[in-house]
Amino acid sequence: MINAERILATLDKGLDHPVTLVIYGRAALALGFENPPEAVKHTLDVDAIIPVSQVEVFQGDSNFWSAQEAANRELEKDGLYITHLFEADQVFLRRDWEQHLVPITHPPTRWLRLSRPATLDLILTKMMRGDDPQDMADVAFLIRHDKGQKGTG
Repeated sequence: MINAERILATLDKGLDHPVTLVIYGRAALALGFENPPEAVKHTLDVDAIIPVSQVEVFQGDSNFWSAQEAANRELEKDGLYITHLFEADQVFLRRDWEQHLVPITHPPTRWLRLSRPATLDLILTKMMRGDDPQDMADVAFLIRHDKGQKGTG
């Protein structure tokens, strides 16, 4: 089990109702694409985007926050965590990004409903930090993946 799977499975274990989570960053690459680069499988965290329309729901969801804290406590000894939960207006995304979400079905979860932004939106999120070598390597993977998907080589 790769790190992102373990983090999300641990979070899911603490939930008692359905929660929709849009993951991005290296966890989205690890879980949302076939044959991701080996390096992304070793990410230590899971980052998520909260759609602006869902911010109040998330803020008031005490079970989610309790499950998140419990997951972080359980995984702390291994340096794994889920703490970066950004409101969508704090992340570089297209205006209609929510219309292009891609479901993530792995790992199987009871309560979490996982998705990732479309490839273009993931690239935009990677550009937020500028010329970061790790992010640029991830962008190169995303571009190669999209070209392969469209049959353009």
